[in-house]
Order: sequence, then structure tokens, then C-alpha cells
Amino acid sequence: LVRAAARASKLERFVYLSSLAAVGPGGPDGPVDEHTEPRPVSAYGRSKLEGEREVLAYRDSLPVTILRPPAVYGPRDTDFLVMFKMIRKGFFPYWGRCYYSLLYVEDLVEGVVSAAENRKASGGTFFLCGDIVYTNEQIAEEISAATGVKAMRIRLPRALLPALGFLGQKIDKRGIINGDRVNDFRYSYWTCDAGRAKRELGFQSQITLREGIKWTADWYRIHRWL
Repeated sequence: LVRAAARASKLERFVYLSSLAAVGPGGPDGPVDEHTEPRPVSAYGRSKLEGEREVLAYRDSLPVTILRPPAVYGPRDTDFLVMFKMIRKGFFPYWGRCYYSLLYVEDLVEGVVSAAENRKASGGTFFLCGDIVYTNEQIAEEISAATGVKAMRIRLPRALLPALGFLGQKIDKRGIINGDRVNDFRYSYWTCDAGRAKRELGFQSQITLREGIKWTADWYRIHRWL
């Protein structure tokens, strides 16, 4: 794609949608940002990082921009659907407190549009995320409230995460809980800093977790995904 785009004489922007997974997890000292050395921990993350490098190789001849969102949720999403289905059945797996940056799909779209239209984005890499870091418990509580089910916390040793990946694939093969992505769950901090996108692109997330989870649950129910 990027090779073909480089031959287009009037292309104004090539936006590559990467992922926080391309950099890998952070730690208790703070979120990752554009200065963090990438250390992806899954095949998914490594593929995203390789894609970034292919795009940046054309930076001198093409106005490229790389965006790195964290976990994205909202209508039509199949990743969070697995979590919704588990909680709807009355349980959710818990292997210790974890911390996440999140982004509702509408906020992601606004970030993509900003990156496509703002000249300052050309040649740059930006994280997009909400301002608040959420724990896995808070996320589960919001899904429970939106689905009307009080889910039981099932404690799961991290050594059994591969089994969770197998179970997730059985529930929904399209979801985020699978044999590769459970490698991400071994780490407790998946947080990033959108400060550069705010300063240079004017990006600002608008949707709260409660709003986004409710709208997502409503969409799943209306379209009989849940």
C-alpha cells in the first residue's frame, strides 16, 4: 500500500493505524509515549511495529503519519465482545489488578481525521487515548452495569492464561482473547500518553467509559450479538 501511495502525485496524507501493542506494555512508573523504545510482546504487536517501519521508510517522499491507539471499543467491535459475553454469563476472569488506557471508537475516528488534516502530523508518530487509566475491575463493573448482570470474579493464576486464550477462542474466534494475545495479559500496565497528539493535533477524547460501554452494550443487544 505504501509503495503504491508513494506513486500518487497528489496524496496529502498516508495514515497508518498502528497500536500500543507495537511498543509493548509500560510499568508502574508511568505510561509509554513516543520516546519509549518499542518492545512488543505478541506477534500482533511485532507485526504492527514492522508495519510502522515500512511506512517510515517512505517518510522523505510521502506525508506519512502513524497513530498508536490502545484498546479500542464500541459498536461492531469483536474484541471486547468476548468480555461482554463472559460477564453476561455471570463471570469474568481475574489474574490481578491491571491498568489500561482505552479509546472509544468515535474518539479514534476524530483522531484519525485530525491526523489526516493537520499538517503538523506529517512524518510524526502519535499515541491516541483517553485521559483516564482504568483498572480491569472498573471495566468489568461498567460492563456489569450495562448488561444488568452481577458477574462473579474468577481468580485465575497467570500460569493458566494459555487456557484462557483457548476458552476465549471457543467463545468467539474473532475476539481479543486468543492464543497470541494472551501474551499481552501477562503484563499489568497497558497505558500510554496522548500528550503529543493533544499539543500538536488538538486531539481530545470526549467519551467517558460509562457512556462508551453503555452505547456498546446497546448496539450489541440491538444487533443480537449479545
